[in-house]
Amino acid sequence: MQTQLEESLSTKIVDYIQIRASDKLEKLEKEINKLTNSEKNIEQSKLENLQQKYKDEQEKFKPANWLTDAASRAKQIQLVTHALKYIHGDAKGSNIFYQTDNSLPSHNFVSTASLNNPVIDIVGNAAALDVGRLLMQVTHEGKNLVDYILSNDISPLMPIAENQQQAEQWFEGFKQVFSSDVLASHKLAKQVYWPIDDCYHLLSPLFASSFAQSIYDKRKDLREVQFNKDETVKNNGFSVFSNLAVQTFGGTKPQNISQLNSQRGGKNYLLDARPPTWNTIEKPPFNTESIFLSVYRNKAYKRVKKLQKYLELKFERDSTIEIREYRRSGVDDLIEILLSLAASIHAQPAGWSMSEECQLSLEEQLWLDPKRAEFDQGFKEEMEKKEWHDKVAARFASWLNAMLESKKLALGDVEHKEWTVLVARQLRLTERARKEFY
Repeated sequence: MQTQLEESLSTKIVDYIQIRASDKLEKLEKEINKLTNSEKNIEQSKLENLQQKYKDEQEKFKPANWLTDAASRAKQIQLVTHALKYIHGDAKGSNIFYQTDNSLPSHNFVSTASLNNPVIDIVGNAAALDVGRLLMQVTHEGKNLVDYILSNDISPLMPIAENQQQAEQWFEGFKQVFSSDVLASHKLAKQVYWPIDDCYHLLSPLFASSFAQSIYDKRKDLREVQFNKDETVKNNGFSVFSNLAVQTFGGTKPQNISQLNSQRGGKNYLLDARPPTWNTIEKPPFNTESIFLSVYRNKAYKRVKKLQKYLELKFERDSTIEIREYRRSGVDDLIEILLSLAASIHAQPAGWSMSEECQLSLEEQLWLDPKRAEFDQGFKEEMEKKEWHDKVAARFASWLNAMLESKKLALGDVEHKEWTVLVARQLRLTERARKEFY
């Protein structure tokens, strides 16, 4: 007797097939109705061909028939954690599916082995990705068909199959997504001679796509998390990734590399692995009316000028996704520099803004010296009005417009509003996180 979980998963497999069938059949129905209701003379053979195609599609999408076809196509894709095409887009060698376990010795290095549940990637023929989605995305209570295959459990397929032999044939077909016929490298793959005692092993490194996805998701969660009354960061703290580099794969067709690469838009984030350098502790921003006129301007100058140069080159061209993404990335970098600077100033002793040397506006004092509110009641009341977020954000927007403006570039209220919204949102998020954490 099937368990409730297995029955539910089986039902969802059938639902997945029916949804795909509906998409196909609805298009054919529209074509048939259009021909049938047309006042023009039509070729009877054309209508009959469409009607026959409709019947064929109905037969094809019967669950047992579709699963038989899907199981035969499964060998066209692979479910992997480490993929070769990241090394070279035309490489034809093997990919690897790695399951984490506790057999490896513990160490201080972060790697795929550090992940409890690596995200599985899909590589291979894009025409067979519907099989990958069946295996990966059809889930019930966090368990999908891949989990059953890895556990050598055929039970979710039994309620759909005509008999056990058919279910076993499907199961064997789907198992092919985890294996290659022959393990092989390729002339376009990288190879490394690795010393072992008095000889060498020839290694062919693969790209850890699952690990790259973990870093991508972590940064995305930290940047986009939305807080509500029930959420807290007390246990996890609040993190900012600084000095990230972005490596891209696949050019305009990231899906040719892998499914996860397509979801990431081809982006792969590289953490800063440079040796540590001496950093002078930030001093309080005294003797200036705004950090946007002094310390922040100095830190962000190179990045904003790089963005200005790019926008000037693209000024007379139509707006494209590439241009918009580059502009957004540049502004994100400037906001990250701003937040990093603010975090370093927060480390100063509480109340530094009370010094006679401090000439900052009230909103910048509220932003950069938040611990002063712990003993200054008037300061606390101003902070709780929540007006300073928008005022600081508007100062940033005015600064950025002024820095980007040139003979070729003219920025106005639309851009000012966009920058203001972006920065105000980040200031609210970081302020909420700071309060929850401390």
